[in-house]
Amino acid sequence: MSTESAYTVSTTNVEQLNGSAVATVGMSVRSIESFFLPTEELKGYEDTLPGSAERLFSIMEKQAYHRMELEKISLNKHFEGRNSHFALGFIALVLFAGLSVFFALWGMEWAAVTAIGCPALYGLSNLISSRKQHHDLPT
Repeated sequence: MSTESAYTVSTTNVEQLNGSAVATVGMSVRSIESFFLPTEELKGYEDTLPGSAERLFSIMEKQAYHRMELEKISLNKHFEGRNSHFALGFIALVLFAGLSVFFALWGMEWAAVTAIGCPALYGLSNLISSRKQHHDLPT
């Protein structure tokens, strides 16, 4: 990361209505942050070691591609993890639904309601919390 700053100061004499002169001072600051080195530094490297500027650009390109590849791998793993959790949750819900039917057939209504109600409430709370997390992400 390279930081380049430029400062300029200017003065101006302003004539007032009563004939006296007032000096005004203005200042401007320009700051640039970039992954590339400033042109003067690149020229210095190139003068010292011919071909070094091209090598620096090549290294920066490789680093950028590497970073993008790592981000892609991270996102793929994140989505794979979400899919596997969804599948396991669905299997658990089907098993609890079967358990609920079993309890209902044996006449244990309270157990049947509990067997299907608890996983359903848990799933609903996860759905609500995941939707809230997505809305909180910066755009």
